[in-house]
Amino acid sequence: MNRIQLIFNEKWAMTEAAFRQLASLILPAIAAGRFAEVESHLDDSSVCAYALGLSLADEWELDDPALPTDSVCVIELTGTLYSWSTQRLIGHLAEANANPRIAGILLYMNGPGGMIAGIDSATAAIASSPKPVVAYVAGSCQSAHYWLASATRKRLLSSPMSEVGSIGIVGVYCNEAGMLKQMGIDYRTIYPATADLKNRETREIEKHDNEEPYKQHLEKIHALFCQQVARGLGIAYDKESPVFRGATFMGDDAIAAGLADGYSTLEDAAKTVLGMATMDRFLMKNDE
Repeated sequence: MNRIQLIFNEKWAMTEAAFRQLASLILPAIAAGRFAEVESHLDDSSVCAYALGLSLADEWELDDPALPTDSVCVIELTGTLYSWSTQRLIGHLAEANANPRIAGILLYMNGPGGMIAGIDSATAAIASSPKPVVAYVAGSCQSAHYWLASATRKRLLSSPMSEVGSIGIVGVYCNEAGMLKQMGIDYRTIYPATADLKNRETREIEKHDNEEPYKQHLEKIHALFCQQVARGLGIAYDKESPVFRGATFMGDDAIAAGLADGYSTLEDAAKTVLGMATMDRFLMKNDE
């Protein structure tokens, strides 16, 4: 039940269409009382990891003792990113960096974004990875997905139809009081005078239909999102630029806007990771 509650109380870096699709999938099941079914759906991990050797023909678990030297860790980030999926990503990054047989990490990305909880920590883990991390966009890399991708060393697109960006935040407000009253439940929220600012953003919506305090809170989160993206891309944060106002860019336009570095196959993207790892080792050896 905790994960179901998060769906309607979390703040999201996600496209609106994707969130509506998510809601349309789980709301009917909730209305029918099929909570176990919804929990099972939400428990499905959209984040998985495996390792590839130089031939890219075989896959290994990250801790497999038979893993060849100079393997590439592939972390798939597909579908909605939930906060618990983001924690799995952080764990996979740590595993890959701890295994001396793994040369670098490739993020295989195809998703519309997700919950913002934990995204900043995962972005920091990518940015501080001692091994090179490259993002490979296999379709869509928007909102929270792009937040993560912005911290990688390179962002490679699989096709001119690949979509990236949507650097924006959306909040969800759900007032169940009316429904509870229809069920004969006397539902009230009572605050002491000494806690008059508690839940101010949602109380303003509920009592005065005033969304401004909530929007101001979302704007602060959005600014942090934009600042991290700008830092990762090495560009200035321009509030007037479509890049930082939630626009989505395809293929050539994404490259022209500085959101992507070019096109690649998955095989060439893995070779890019290996090339970076080799160069890192060469530079480190020369510094000694």
